Amino acid sequence: TGLAGTIVIARELFPSDLLQMSSEDVAGAVLVAGGVTGHVSILARSLQIPMVIANRYELLAVPDGTEVLLDAQAGTVFIAPSPEVLTQFKRRHAEQRRVGATPAVRPQTHTADGTRVRLLANINLLGDLQAAHAFRCEGVGLYRTEFPFIIRRDFPSEQEQYQAYRRLVTGMRGKPVTFRTLDIGGDKVLSYYHNAEEKNPGMGMRSIRFSLRNQPVFLQQLRAMLRAGLGADLGIMFPMIASTDDLRQARAALDEAQRQLDREGVPHNARPRVGIMVELPSAVYLAESLAAEVDFFSIGTNDLIQFMLGVDRTNENVADFYIPHHPAILRAIRLVVDAANRHGAEVSVCGDMAHMPEYVPLLLGLGVRTLSVDPGYMPRVQQAVEQTHLDAAGDLATAALAAGTVEDVARLLGLAPSAEQPS
Repeated sequence: TGLAGTIVIARELFPSDLLQMSSEDVAGAVLVAGGVTGHVSILARSLQIPMVIANRYELLAVPDGTEVLLDAQAGTVFIAPSPEVLTQFKRRHAEQRRVGATPAVRPQTHTADGTRVRLLANINLLGDLQAAHAFRCEGVGLYRTEFPFIIRRDFPSEQEQYQAYRRLVTGMRGKPVTFRTLDIGGDKVLSYYHNAEEKNPGMGMRSIRFSLRNQPVFLQQLRAMLRAGLGADLGIMFPMIASTDDLRQARAALDEAQRQLDREGVPHNARPRVGIMVELPSAVYLAESLAAEVDFFSIGTNDLIQFMLGVDRTNENVADFYIPHHPAILRAIRLVVDAANRHGAEVSVCGDMAHMPEYVPLLLGLGVRTLSVDPGYMPRVQQAVEQTHLDAAGDLATAALAAGTVEDVARLLGLAPSAEQPS
């Protein structure tokens, strides 16, 4: 039977499942395991599939045909809701639609005291381009190239990748575009790549390790990026860099891809900006050395929090320990920003912290001046920036950096005890 108009309840979903659900017009999904920063959740946002993650395994026993009310905004699920609940929900939804029209986004963003802040888009699928234009994003700070790999049954060819990347470049109409090289592994699995099963895939053969181990795949992707970036403000970013050695090996592959294209006389971008994701503790402490060899840093707070705090972000049992405002995370961000500034490298934040209004003043106070978020978050992030006075943000950051406990930082941020952990 078709899935149109239904709510799917599942213990696990793969990106390919989400794509099928989107094509069949599913109304929403309830996932009884996982985390809000997992990549299935990220892809669901791009596909505009309302999703709630609920640590309630009894939901798997709900019979087919049961009426379910899913409120993705509030993160709640009602099984066989009463008429009173339905009426209340419809009334609240109508009121939100009446007063909650998306505010217009200005083409440039400034703090309350006039400091320029760049707002870039995280792009997961080419379909996100429409939203990126609607919300006047200033460029693409992160294109997750792995999603087109994940939804296929075999590795895409260089030409297939080139065509997708070129559509993104031309679609951004001269604005900067940053491609992240393949970041598979962890909760992003290729069904057609049969590697040995790993007990801890999040710390296994993933991201840049996979690319360096699979040089033909890596070179194909780099060649496609360089070709697609011809005449554009192109950035190429390597994920999960753990050492300067990793970076140099990745850059050697990029140099080889350029040499190949030169020998073949294939037009390409000969001077891309080169950067890395900062998402491992080792990269934080090597930030000084790494900043001397790159054009930019992008701080991936989702994985940085996971690895700094030893919290699996796809494990609902430890979700309460996944704390963006942990003092160690704030100090790590400051170390990275300071190292980048000393070497003239740009620095941005592209993880979920960047789209959470409660953290925007703190990030600005820590010295971040570029935020990269899913396009739909652009209005509220711009509003948060425009309401921020840098002097006050700087004072907030100084106090937060000096704080010794999560509770102390939460108090500074005005977070209620129930909101200290992200839901």
